[in-house]
Amino acid sequence: MACTTTEQWWIDARTLGQAISQARSAHALHDPHIARHDLPIDWHPPVRLFPPVQRQCNSFSAWWKLATQRKAHARDLLSEW
Repeated sequence: MACTTTEQWWIDARTLGQAISQARSAHALHDPHIARHDLPIDWHPPVRLFPPVQRQCNSFSAWWKLATQRKAHARDLLSEW
């Protein structure tokens, strides 16, 4: 989180709602635990490290092979996004 913002709040949804109630706008990465509350927030999709795999895999290693094909290093994964 520190890479995406200068402020980090560790509060419950009610306190968050009170804190942003007077804000002109509020933006956040989608969080299913907070998004279920009725808050005036513009939700944005989370950043994906891996591209979507289009077929169902029967194991993690099968998914890993598809998600990381032609990528030798972690920096190669990040370069696509």
